[in-house]
Amino acid sequence: MNNFEKSVFNAIGQYKMLSEHDKVLIALSGGKDSVALLIFLIKFKDKLNISLFGAHVNHMIRGSDAYSDQNFCKSLCEKYDIPFFTLTINVPKIAAEKSMSVEEAARNVRYEYFSKLCQEHGINKIATAHTASDNTETVIYNIIRGSGMQGICGIPPIRNNVIRPLIFCTKEETVEYCISNNTNFCVDSTNSDDAYDRNNIRLNIVPHMKKRNPSIDVSFSKLSYIASCNRMLVTYIADEFLKKHQECLPLEETARLFEDEKMLSCSHEILSKKCGITIPFDIFMQCRDVVVSRKTGKTVKIAHNVYLCTNYDKIEFKSELPIVPYYELILCLGKNIHPNEKVSITVLKEENAINYKNINNLTKKATFNFDKIYGDIFARKKKDGDSYICGGMTRSVKKFFSDSKISRESREFIPVICDRAGIIWVPGMKVCDRVIPEKNGNNITIIVEFVDEK
Repeated sequence: MNNFEKSVFNAIGQYKMLSEHDKVLIALSGGKDSVALLIFLIKFKDKLNISLFGAHVNHMIRGSDAYSDQNFCKSLCEKYDIPFFTLTINVPKIAAEKSMSVEEAARNVRYEYFSKLCQEHGINKIATAHTASDNTETVIYNIIRGSGMQGICGIPPIRNNVIRPLIFCTKEETVEYCISNNTNFCVDSTNSDDAYDRNNIRLNIVPHMKKRNPSIDVSFSKLSYIASCNRMLVTYIADEFLKKHQECLPLEETARLFEDEKMLSCSHEILSKKCGITIPFDIFMQCRDVVVSRKTGKTVKIAHNVYLCTNYDKIEFKSELPIVPYYELILCLGKNIHPNEKVSITVLKEENAINYKNINNLTKKATFNFDKIYGDIFARKKKDGDSYICGGMTRSVKKFFSDSKISRESREFIPVICDRAGIIWVPGMKVCDRVIPEKNGNNITIIVEFVDEK
């Protein structure tokens, strides 16, 4: 057994990639790496007690070369009596239709096809030919993009049912293995075009680094392994925190955690898991600043449809933030429908008023001296600086909302009731002193009903 084979067995054993009776689908491009993987698995399939299948995707990117690679893979599998599956699909067209890069579209197409084959044929493992060299290129690429710990982890040796038995081997070793086994392989002409980021890393950056350290792939593999172990700890701590706070994140406890610099990665993981996407680090730092400030009503846009909001004693994630345009709604006797349709405002003469109950603060009711009303009664959206005199003092509407712990979102829907002389009432507050109702006077009652509690 040579060094290449020992490295592959080490990877299989360390990560428990294979078990007896596994059905393994080999992702076969026809290049040196996937051919080396195929040859190894054929040589040791009886020892491993596994069944093999081959699959190739023609992305229709390289013209006749793509069809040549497809035929090569088919012939190779026929030579070794391995069931072979292939798919020809126009990836550039799919990339254009879905507004994504060709590389991303190709990867999605491949894994969707491999998963489909697994379901149809009872295959339980997908083996790809990613090497230690690929891992080096991936880590460098991620670092250049500004990745955090997750990017340094590189290519995972195993993910769900996808295994990477060559993850300890270099590309130089795969070439040697193919040659030593008298097996040809295809050469992708686009691999020499350094206009592509990954090719540029492979052709220019990595060779320069290897002048300083010929074992650079081993060094990056160690780095990725250490980072992966650290990430497992971070993930465990984050999962335990989220398990403890399944409903919502408590602002104070989360803020204390976020203040601790050594828990920075854990804090990032907690927020990413909670909102369901990996948050870019600069956006996360904005979230961290807001959380640590402990100020209510603050928001950070995480993605086009994800917002972090601080709401007094908790942190919430919302798909959108409501913004109610300014409005003025003249109120007539009877029911008046608020423009946003989340609130109804009913005006009744006092003798006709129904005794509404404030259940869960969903309904608000107030009575006024109609003879002291100036002009029309109307509802409008709140304004900055809103205040009025009630209980002998000038009361700030904003301070009332804050003291009452009414979220910024909810404030958008609470109407301010006015006459032409100013504010006469805000639901939840007292009636303005100048329109306080008189016993046996000409009074009216206004009832504000909310569709749901915000």
